[in-house]
Amino acid sequence: MENIIDLSFFNDNDTVVVGLSGGADSVALTHMLKFQNEKNINVIACHLNHNLRGQESIRDCNFVKDICDKWSIKLIVEEVNLKELSLKTGKGLEECGRDCRYDLFERVRVKYNAQYIATAHTLSDNLETILFNMSRGCGLNGLCGIPAIRGNIVRPILNLTRNDIEDYCKKNNLEYVTDSTNLTLDYTRNKIRHIVIPELRNINSNLEGNISRLVSNIKEDLDFIESEAIKQYELCRLENNSLNLSDFLNLHKSIQKRIILMFLSNNNLEISEKYVSSILSMIYNKCGKFNIAKNKFIVFKDNVLFLNIIDDKEIKQVHQTLEDGVFESNTGISYKINTLDTYTFKSFNKIYKNMFDISIDCGKIIGSVIIRNRLPKDEIKLSDKVPTKSLKKIYQEKHIDKEYRKKLFVLSDDIGVIAVEGIGVASRVKCDENTKTAIRITQI
Repeated sequence: MENIIDLSFFNDNDTVVVGLSGGADSVALTHMLKFQNEKNINVIACHLNHNLRGQESIRDCNFVKDICDKWSIKLIVEEVNLKELSLKTGKGLEECGRDCRYDLFERVRVKYNAQYIATAHTLSDNLETILFNMSRGCGLNGLCGIPAIRGNIVRPILNLTRNDIEDYCKKNNLEYVTDSTNLTLDYTRNKIRHIVIPELRNINSNLEGNISRLVSNIKEDLDFIESEAIKQYELCRLENNSLNLSDFLNLHKSIQKRIILMFLSNNNLEISEKYVSSILSMIYNKCGKFNIAKNKFIVFKDNVLFLNIIDDKEIKQVHQTLEDGVFESNTGISYKINTLDTYTFKSFNKIYKNMFDISIDCGKIIGSVIIRNRLPKDEIKLSDKVPTKSLKKIYQEKHIDKEYRKKLFVLSDDIGVIAVEGIGVASRVKCDENTKTAIRITQI
């Protein structure tokens, strides 16, 4: 039993925050991290008193303090009135308790610059989680159960059963406390632990081993599916995390769903079955729009899926001669306006390059330059290779929201539009090797 802990996550002299409840699993993990490794890991223990079990909670806290004193481990203890917090947040006791524990672990990790948070989840815990997820109708991710690593959180004894842990404690003369609530049938997980699993073990005594093999097989298939989904997502991806889904219906439904999940994630939106179903419905119907929050919409139009955020900020009317200085656009972006000679311009142009930057050859301007709002009949020729187009058509082609279009400023001389914010510069006034003086507008 000497090498049963998985130390592959850690480097020599890492600092690791470990959740120490006082139960057999967490006591064994803490002991292994402190004494059964060759990487000289610095262990910091955390204990959260939920104040759910009266004197028993106090007993557990005192027990943990004694262990850490005996093993010379730094201990951070906090307490919370979990029942009160659960009522306040509307979360169940289990979810609320888990959130509080991980919040404590993360705060301690940051404070002490620890590399990882280690939790004492075992193979038996993983089995319970998988069965619980199955009862809720999970997907492949749910069937994989508890991940061995997620961000800074690692589970070094996820390969061990509860019997393995008890044997380890016995061999190393480790005492531990038992949470009386784990013995009741008041919680779903306890029903799975005390009723469902024993019955399944009667069918097959190697239950944990078989489930572990199942998880391994699922992970192999899932890794392949996920890699294919990422590949297809990148092929669809446009600016601002929008997606061109012109070939979407040719993809397998499994890939389709994952692309939508990535769209939601990359736009910092809630990952929910409701949103996925609504988006798929829009795509199958070839268009659609639904409101997910105030002034925030998910839109599918012309084969493009995008997030539309409408800003309530009042659009100010602008019509002024362009001068050197600072200008704040209705988009909320501030710009610095400079008139530069040839040498300065060329140096400047090498350093600064942004889609919102504008460079104009002063020698090609006809009359004066006005910075203003867009007018209905505005048009621009952006390249000698493309025809002159109305700004409305260009905005439509680039899938720019109607409300946002109103905020983009336009530059015009006596002939017409010479530049548009975020779009580009008319070919007739672009800078070239013969430019003597240039107007440079750069985002601050």
